[in-house]
Amino acid sequence: MPTKASAISYVPTVVQRAFSAHMGTEAQRAEATYAGAAWDHGIHVGDIVVAPVVNVERANWSAAARETLRVDNVTLARSVRSSDGRLVVAGWKATEYHPGCLADRADEVVLAALRLDSALADVPLPDIFPTQMESCRVESDFFDLADLAAWADDPGSVLDAGLNSRAQADESQLVALSLAADAIERLEPIDAPNQVTHADMLATTIFADGAAPTVTDIVPVAHPGGYTAALAIVDSLIAGAATSRIISRFAHVENLHQLVYRALLYRLYIHALHPQSRSNSRSSIVRVARELL
Repeated sequence: MPTKASAISYVPTVVQRAFSAHMGTEAQRAEATYAGAAWDHGIHVGDIVVAPVVNVERANWSAAARETLRVDNVTLARSVRSSDGRLVVAGWKATEYHPGCLADRADEVVLAALRLDSALADVPLPDIFPTQMESCRVESDFFDLADLAAWADDPGSVLDAGLNSRAQADESQLVALSLAADAIERLEPIDAPNQVTHADMLATTIFADGAAPTVTDIVPVAHPGGYTAALAIVDSLIAGAATSRIISRFAHVENLHQLVYRALLYRLYIHALHPQSRSNSRSSIVRVARELL
């Protein structure tokens, strides 16, 4: 990985040219720095962060949505267009930079998540989400597979494509799948329509003194309103940023417990599918699953 002094060299020349109007002076470019996990490990240069995208279709949707969406008491990091009006250039996006850091402020993240879902409820569902019938098409995308499986009537049929990519089941997979089976036993139908929700709220919400929380991106998934908050709760528990009492503090949220079970399934399935799952993350997920189940 390049040193701090050469961080800008990590950005393809075509991307630098496309967003050059926002990258500041040559001196500022020379001082470009790595922006960290909350910014998709992008490069902070001038007044923007440029970062590679994983899914161009969803990145384009998110960037377009963040141009106009307004959320009460939450700052959305706005997308930046290239000199010719594009939102994604050669697999890279640009976003307005905001100061702030990830923090163990779980309740505030959940409140922001509820406000975000409220704003997203009025946004039409885009036609960009894979269906269960398309699970074979996304078999290399463990996050899509896990999301599909967490909401499927037959999760095994969805998981097969991803599980087959690992030579044989290991202890990590077996534990995750066993706990997932326990969670499935607690599932009940959720009588609520799907809307756009955010699949990574905790990891994209930063805080600066005296300012509203800033959400650096929206990772769109189609689920009932409140799912963004439920997943933020589960992720906060896994990260040790909250205790299970956080669920009772937000018990007024419609369908919260069922949404939490779905969010837990999502994280368990990611852990079972992802070939780079680590033992420390396994112990945290297992701890949370046993506490919630």
